Amino acid sequence: MTRWTLLLSALLSAALVGCPAPSGDAPAAGPASAPAEAAAPAEPAAVAEEPAPVGAQATAKDPVCNMDVDPAKAAGTNVHEGVTYYFCGTHCVEAFAKDPAKYLAE
Repeated sequence: MTRWTLLLSALLSAALVGCPAPSGDAPAAGPASAPAEAAAPAEPAAVAEEPAPVGAQATAKDPVCNMDVDPAKAAGTNVHEGVTYYFCGTHCVEAFAKDPAKYLAE
């Protein structure tokens, strides 16, 4: 999946749940003839298990809106079945707390 597709997917997910748009280094415009790609299923938003390369910052996926979240700057966390999940905003923390299975089933 290309970075453009991932960013577009994150923006659409964020718009559906009212999350702020992710900041990042997305290209100004995608190629006009890029083939459409199917979205991959979301995985749980646990912190990356592999150590981050030197100089890189580890991120986690918010399981509600699929945004990349810096664990050190997360708006909230929730430990579910021994896994810590990080969230972009309190609205995502609250949504996850109400029904974790809804966001982890995918």
